[in-house]
Parts: sequence; C-alpha cells; structure tokens
Amino acid sequence: MNTSVSRRWSWGVWACLLVGCSGEKTEEFGTHARGEPAMLSDSHSAQATDLALAVNGSGQALVYWRDFNPGQSQLQLARYTPGLGWEQAEALATAAGFHSYQVAIDDSGNALATWTEQIDSELWRVSASRFTAGADWSAPEPLEDDVSVSPTDVALSMNSDGRAMAVWSDIHTSHVVRARAFDPEVGWGSTETIGSAAPDDSAPAFPGTLGDSSAPAYPAAVVLCHDGSALAMWGVAVPELVQPSLGISTQAVFVNRYAPGEGWGGAAAASLGTIEDSPRLRCDDEGRVAATWAAPAHPQMSTFFAREAASNAWQGGLLYLGSNGAPMALTPGGDALVVLNNHFENGPVEALLNTASAGLVEQKTIEAKTDGEVNSLDLAANAAGKALAVWARAAEHGDDIWINTRQPETGWGQAERLVGAVPRCGDQCSSATSPRAAMDAAGNTIVAWIRRHDSHADVVAQVLPP
Repeated sequence: MNTSVSRRWSWGVWACLLVGCSGEKTEEFGTHARGEPAMLSDSHSAQATDLALAVNGSGQALVYWRDFNPGQSQLQLARYTPGLGWEQAEALATAAGFHSYQVAIDDSGNALATWTEQIDSELWRVSASRFTAGADWSAPEPLEDDVSVSPTDVALSMNSDGRAMAVWSDIHTSHVVRARAFDPEVGWGSTETIGSAAPDDSAPAFPGTLGDSSAPAYPAAVVLCHDGSALAMWGVAVPELVQPSLGISTQAVFVNRYAPGEGWGGAAAASLGTIEDSPRLRCDDEGRVAATWAAPAHPQMSTFFAREAASNAWQGGLLYLGSNGAPMALTPGGDALVVLNNHFENGPVEALLNTASAGLVEQKTIEAKTDGEVNSLDLAANAAGKALAVWARAAEHGDDIWINTRQPETGWGQAERLVGAVPRCGDQCSSATSPRAAMDAAGNTIVAWIRRHDSHADVVAQVLPP
C-alpha cells in the first residue's frame, strides 16, 4: 500500500480540447495558465472512476477517485492550492475493490477522506485518512472495529472548523447503521450504533420508531452543521410498504439527530413517505436541515424535497416527477437551490428555488430538451448565492461537458459547452464521464471530470474564475 508518496509539484496540460481529439495517451506535464484544463491522473493502465470533489472557502480543493484494475484498485487524490496549482496525485490506499469514497476539507486546509474497501469476497471495511495542513496524509485507519459489520457505503460531512461525522450502513450482514464523530483536537471518537436494521417481518408500521428489530437499512446520508449538531437519514424497508407490482421494496424515511454534548437521540421514522435512493442533506446557519432523495411515484422514480421544521417534524414531499434524486445547495438563510433532469424524457435540465419563507418560488429550464442523453448532473454554490450546474451530454463522438451559471442579481444564464467531445470508451470502460463541481466563497469553481479512452480513462480538472 502506497500511503506516503513524495510530494512533488507538477502542472498538467490537457492538450485534447477539440472535437478532433483522438484516443492516444496524453503524457504532457508542463506549465498551464489558471483556467485551463489540467490532467490530474497519469496512470494510463488504469480506469479512473467515480469522482469526489471538495473545496473550502479559500479555494483549496481535493479531487478523489478510484483507479480501477481487475483484482487491484487504488484510491488517488490530487490537491489544488490557489496561486500554486495542482499537486501530482498520490495514492491513499490499495485494495481488491472500493465501493464508496468521500472527501471533505475545512477552512484551515485540513481534510478527511473516507472509503469502503473489500477485504475478501464477503467482507468490506470502512476506513479513513486524515490530512494535516503543512504535513501529509495519515496511514489509513479502520473506522469500524466490529469484524461482523461489513459496510459497503459511507457518508461523510465536515463543517468549517474541521469537525466531522461519518455514517455507514451494513444492509447484508449485521444490519446496523453506525456513526463516528471526528474532533480535530483528539481524532475519531467511538463507534456508535444509531439505527438497528435486522430483517424482521414484525417491523413497526410506518410511521413509528425504530426498535431493536426492523427491515434492512439502505445507504445513509449525514450532514454536520456549523453549530456541531448533525442529522443522519436512511431508508428502512417495512412490510407495509413493499410494492411487488413495481418490483421494488419501498423504504420509509428514518432519521436520527445528534446534539453536541448529548450525542445521538433515538432513530425514528419521519413523516415523509418513502425513500429509495440518493439522500442528500444540507444545513443552514440555524442548524435546520433540508433534504432531497429519490423514491417511486406514479410509478416513475422521482425527486422529493423536505425541510426540518422541528424535532422529527418535516415539511415537504414530491418535488419533480421522473427524476432520480437531485443535487442541492442551501444558503445560510435556508433557501434551497435544486437542479435535476427528467431521466424518462431525456431532459430538460431544470433549476428550482425553494425559499424558507415561501416554498417553491422559481422553476427554470437551464438546458432545453436535446437529442443527447443528459447524465451526471452536479451543482456547486456559495453563500453569496452564486451557483453553477454541470452535466455530461451525449454527442455523436463522445460526451460533451456543459455548464450553466447563476448570478445572485440576474439568475441563471445560458447553457454553454465547457468541453466538447470527450472520447467515448469501448467495452472495457465501466465509468461515465461523471463531471463534478464545487465553489469557494469568492465564486471560483472547480469542475472535474473523467476523460475516457478505449483503453483507459484520465481525470481532468478546470478552475473557472468568478
């Protein structure tokens, strides 16, 4: 395992920006101006997949991905510092397989990375590494110390002062939802069970509290607020919500609240209908949480939205028919910006604004319906109200990367192509183009994506000024 790569500074140029790009390997590393795409990965024998991206208020950024090789994969991470540029990527961990990985960075430049790794054919482990500004990444450490727990997904949230919360669920073996808090002064705290999900036909009917026995839990989400409080959300399948006619087992929405100095409360079903996938949580300056998630409706998968009104009391429901989850940003005052697209009609891309005082006040098409498939939609925003949506759109010879920017004074602009004709890959490639975006306090945005080839896939990032 390569956990201490020497820290060399390197700059990348991605020379293949036009439609005429062929599939040859790009080896160049030289000086590039701010705003030009930089190639972050240099392992042309591997397939880069599944990007994660984090930016702090001052613009320091981390791009995190998996280099996949059959039988052995590596987690790679590259750092960006304003005025200096991109540091050459380094490996954090090596394993037979990785399934879920998250990264977060605080205002001081300290960071955390979490992931789940395959130990053997039946066992997975959740691990973490810590980056200390001015030093390096720590050796990986397991977060789950019970060998009977085999989580395949982990969620991570960090606030600006470096406190963090990790939550994971094991739906196959131990059927638990677990959490572990991180304090920058002392490190990781003890592992706690915050939900029990043992399969049992006697599970409580929705709504109700989650006792010692219920149906399996599904991948959880977590948000840690500025005041140190946190909220975790996941789905629990209960017999009353199984819908055989749809070929799915629908889950009730369960939440658990964490209070500083008191710890986690009891897990309970929230009066929010059902959840199937993609829970996303955000927190305003008052510690109130907003959530989006995907669930079946009429009978398409659709996006739901809700706000936390009081302890275990929520307001909201169906937001958009035909979309499978949606990225969301929340202003300090609690106004929510959501972007989504209709997967069943292949567009359009819509932006919705839901204010804390008046509810849904704006719905705007930011990309009209096209013949090209829209996928991998993501959203970046800052506290001043600027936002940028990014997505991949299928073109004749490959995926195009598109963006639309929202200014606080004028709203959304026109969609524009950021990069054209990212080469498609053949049967050996299992990843999508997967653009991701994150924004600092000044409005600088980093967009990262996967540049695909027939034999490999590289990671590319671009810094967009305000």
